Amino acid sequence: MDNLYCELQAAMPAAAASWMSNELEREIKSNLEVVQSLGIEKLRGLKSKFKALTKNLPEIVATEFQKSGIWPHHKMTPSYSMVASSPGASEPHLNRVFRNAISYLGNLLDEFGLIEEQRVCFASWERTRQKRFRYDNNLGLNCLPEAKID
Repeated sequence: MDNLYCELQAAMPAAAASWMSNELEREIKSNLEVVQSLGIEKLRGLKSKFKALTKNLPEIVATEFQKSGIWPHHKMTPSYSMVASSPGASEPHLNRVFRNAISYLGNLLDEFGLIEEQRVCFASWERTRQKRFRYDNNLGLNCLPEAKID
């Protein structure tokens, strides 16, 4: 199990980078007026910071995985599933790690005005008490190797 979990850890930065790239594109398309108001230099800054963020994903994911004692298969009473959970249960470890990694994008989107402040129904991003952003929608981990998750 440790080997499989380490393989998932190795696959997660690329999966998170792909997800973040798609989300950035979606946010840009849904905020065209804001993007146009930024100008070329700020857009270059956004692109540069996004590239640095995705380059740093292996370290971000490694930090999230470092406490192997909370891996589901190391717990005294393992959870029913490492990926899917019943309503009301705490978020499974892999989902939490992935959500924490991709949530770094929220601060970047906010810096460039691509997150609306008002809370609307089904908003994708929420501001946490630590003044950071957290991706708030359901995650599909279909970007990770399904055989290893199973």
